Amino acid sequence: MLRLNNNFNKKKYLNLPNVITSLRIFLIPVFLYFLARDEIIRAIGVLVLASITDMLDGFIARRWHLRTEFGSFLDPAADKLLFVSTFVIFSIKGDVPLWFTLSIILRDLIVVAGSIYFRWRSSDFKIRPTKSGKWSVFFQIIVLGCVLLKKLFAEKVEIIDVFFYPLIYFTLFLSLLSGFQYVKRGIKMLNPEKAYNLRDDSCFL
Repeated sequence: MLRLNNNFNKKKYLNLPNVITSLRIFLIPVFLYFLARDEIIRAIGVLVLASITDMLDGFIARRWHLRTEFGSFLDPAADKLLFVSTFVIFSIKGDVPLWFTLSIILRDLIVVAGSIYFRWRSSDFKIRPTKSGKWSVFFQIIVLGCVLLKKLFAEKVEIIDVFFYPLIYFTLFLSLLSGFQYVKRGIKMLNPEKAYNLRDDSCFL
């Protein structure tokens, strides 16, 4: 009979920050349900709750030194799942261009595939975000917020329409820029003539 290593379970998977992050993942289908039904106030309420869990898990992990390798994967994965699924709903409803959503998805698939490959090559590989990647996430949040505001207030926020497409293009630019940087870094890592350390040079999410 196989016996689980309790230390492995508790410290790497079942600590409090990871449980909170898991709760955020479970909130995503609830948010999407309300969003698909155009129950915007309820959707915003769930989104606010998810945002609180996002801040809380990071704070607890830093404050009490509970960061884990699993958590470093789970937290950004939860954020990406939220953004991608939300933009898919927005595209289906015609709120954001389909090419924007497909570009974001393609970029994320390439980045995730790269991170999985380099993690397979080296157990020391660590997931670290770049500045352009962080800014891309920030502007994706703004795009998401603008769409929700347009849905909530309709004609009362027409000014959003003036800036919406420039915002879309700029967000996509940042996303593709960060994706290009990750690909460039990956190519350098694959070059046998370069002495790259996967532990120091990894940043694929």
